[in-house]
Amino acid sequence: MDEQDALSFISFLESLGLVHLQGEESIDFAIVLQGQNDSSKCEWLERFQIDYQGTLLEVAAFVDSEGDVHLGEEPGDFVAPDGWSLDDAITYHESRDDLTYLKSQSSDGGGIIDHYLSSDGQIIYVGRQARWFDLPFLCLLRMPLRLSVLTSALGAVLGQTFIATRSGWISGCFLGGLFGLVLCSQFAKEFPMTPLWIRRLLGGY
Repeated sequence: MDEQDALSFISFLESLGLVHLQGEESIDFAIVLQGQNDSSKCEWLERFQIDYQGTLLEVAAFVDSEGDVHLGEEPGDFVAPDGWSLDDAITYHESRDDLTYLKSQSSDGGGIIDHYLSSDGQIIYVGRQARWFDLPFLCLLRMPLRLSVLTSALGAVLGQTFIATRSGWISGCFLGGLFGLVLCSQFAKEFPMTPLWIRRLLGGY
C-alpha cells in the first residue's frame, strides 16, 4: 500500500472510533511496514522472521488473549496479496532511494499505477488511489522542470509587456522559473514520485 493511502486508511479507522496508538503501543489496529524498522509495540501481534526461499522474511501473526500465536497449518505459511512476489518486494523495499519515476497511468478500478525503474533495470509497479495532483494541469506541479519552463516563458512575456526592455524579459524569465520551482516545492513532499531524499528534506515521509 502506498504510504499516503496507508495514512488515509489510518485516519478513516480513527474516524470510526478505533485507536491506533497510545504512546508507542498499538491498541485497536496496527500498521506493519514491510522492510522498515517499527518501534511500536503491540501485545496482540507477534512479529518474527521466517526462511522463505532462502531469504529471511518479516511477517506478523495474531496473538490471542491467552498468549497463543496463531500461525498457518504448515511451518512458514503466510498470507500475501495476489501477484505478490519475493523478488519484487525485495527490489522495491531495498532500493527505494534508487528508483526512478517513469510515469503514472489510470487503472481499471479508478486508481493510479505509478511506474518506476529500479537500478538493475526492472520495472516496478506501485498502485495507489487517485489524488488531486493527478488531475489535468495540476499534474504539472509534480513536474518541476516542465512547470518552470512554462512559468519562465510566462514571466518573460509579462516582463517584456510591462517593462519593454531586454532586461525586462530576462528578469521575468528568471522570476517566472523561480516561481515554478518554489510552487512545486510546496507540494513535492506529497508526491510519491518525488525522490525520497527530497521528500525527507522537505519534511515528508
